[in-house]
Amino acid sequence: MLAQSELLGDVVDTDYGYDWWWPFNASLQMYDNGYYSYLPYFTLYKFVKSANDVISVVDVTDPTITDEIRGLGSISHAFRAFSYYTLMVLFEPVENIYTDCSKVLGLTVPL
Repeated sequence: MLAQSELLGDVVDTDYGYDWWWPFNASLQMYDNGYYSYLPYFTLYKFVKSANDVISVVDVTDPTITDEIRGLGSISHAFRAFSYYTLMVLFEPVENIYTDCSKVLGLTVPL
């Protein structure tokens, strides 16, 4: 989230000294196959996998589990939904005059 905040220019930082986020702030390597442009994608899909791992272990409909375990499963569902939402916000194609993206509109998040 800090990297996205830097990338969007919410925080203006002119001192690039020991700032791990300065490539985002300076928009370095933000091209179609640059490392920093794909970092949120890879990170969020690792979060989705972690949430899926917890969801596969915890059955929230099982009446014999404790409320704490059920809560962890519910948190994992919510965290996975938030990760998918963030992926949609960052990578959903937007209609524009330069590219034809009519075939992929609405296909951002898997069903």
